Amino acid sequence: MLQRPGCRGGGQPADCDHDLTQAANDKQQLAPMIDKLKALPKELGRVRRVLADSGYLSEANVEHCAQAKIEPLIAMKRERRNASWKARAVRQAARAD
Repeated sequence: MLQRPGCRGGGQPADCDHDLTQAANDKQQLAPMIDKLKALPKELGRVRRVLADSGYLSEANVEHCAQAKIEPLIAMKRERRNASWKARAVRQAARAD
């Protein structure tokens, strides 16, 4: 997601572009998207932040954002989405006590 001041939603995150790629992972996709921002109309304002999940985290991507004067908000690690059934059972039992 790319955040632009003055875009619909009063500067809230706005999905700027969609692309299908053959890239092996997300890390290879952030820099080209940052580069595409240069082609956006000036009336949209300047992109100030990029929000991305941990799949985009790399030193090269952070440096690319810094060179473009964009603050990278990239998750540092992947978090497990669902607890195992054992962990859920323990939590449920603790709540019952």
